[in-house]
Amino acid sequence: MDTTAQQEELPPECAAALEAALDGGAEDHVHQCPRCQSILALSAEFESAVASELSARNPSAFSAAVLARLPKASAPAAAKGFVVVAAPTPRRWTWGLAAAVVLLALSAVIGFASGIFQKQVPASAFAPNVARGRLTDAQGKSAQKLETGTRYTAREQSVVALNDATLLKLETGTKFEVSSDENPGVRLAAGDMYASTAAPLRVSLRNFETDLHGGEYFVAQEDALGMQGVVIVFSGQAHVRVNRNADLLLPLNPGQVYYSVEENGEMFADTVAASEVKPPKDLVAATDDEKRLYADRVKGFEAELAEVRTQLARLPESAQQRSELQKRAGLIEKYLHDHRQRLEAMGGVDHPRKLPYEQIQRGLMGRTDPATWRM
Repeated sequence: MDTTAQQEELPPECAAALEAALDGGAEDHVHQCPRCQSILALSAEFESAVASELSARNPSAFSAAVLARLPKASAPAAAKGFVVVAAPTPRRWTWGLAAAVVLLALSAVIGFASGIFQKQVPASAFAPNVARGRLTDAQGKSAQKLETGTRYTAREQSVVALNDATLLKLETGTKFEVSSDENPGVRLAAGDMYASTAAPLRVSLRNFETDLHGGEYFVAQEDALGMQGVVIVFSGQAHVRVNRNADLLLPLNPGQVYYSVEENGEMFADTVAASEVKPPKDLVAATDDEKRLYADRVKGFEAELAEVRTQLARLPESAQQRSELQKRAGLIEKYLHDHRQRLEAMGGVDHPRKLPYEQIQRGLMGRTDPATWRM
């Protein structure tokens, strides 16, 4: 290396303090000196970057990138340790010293990185195969290596590896296809599927699509006349495309459940917390007249409660009527709650009845550690 570059001298107290600090000693001077702190920060940044993706894949590119981040100089200093060049000009700290510190470690680290990272293997290509269980195609033939566009059925609980980043656990009876457009994908026709993935995976259901961005998930498609689809996020992130519309992109976080139910040409969809999923109540036999009666009562109590709250808002805190109105509001709230529950039990409220509780419950209760799926 050319060592004729003009360097600016580092004060002797800085050089001594840095040598002691890099040898593991504690120097008060270093903690008070901006020059020393800058040099130590650069050195620490270099050390932390050794295990980076860049060093793993291309050590020479890594060293070039480190040098590129240093301030421009006519040439780097020799990588032999600290370099302090005497100069008649006033003493100022030098970036040449920082370059020397970094280059000193480069010679050892590049060889080390080349050895430990060359064994890493990139993610394998899309090559779906059966890791456990039994799948058959439309002709009833057992399949080991899966082909895109072919419908398969899980004849028992089965595990499919799409590549070394994505593993699927398919419950008995699940029907699906695999695809590989931009990223690996699954078209779920019916059944329950768990997914453990470290790479993007798109799962297409009948009435929506979900993009899984790395984590653990449960996806289910009901094989029935009324289409029901469910996505549960155990870990990682996901997005749902409603009706496969890119403009309707809903985010899902860990602990959330998205479900979609389509009946008689109408679709109902919602996102709920997994902890809030409760079983539906048994319906109470009731005539249409009884349902209308309770529906009218609910509307009446809602209107009356709104009126009482309006009156309370208009009264000053010291008004004598407030106590009586507050008691009245409490009674109305109780009547409203009781009548709403009764109306729901009669089947007069649609929303709670559309929750695909059984699908969601299967997904929550059937979750297992992906590390055990192949066993």
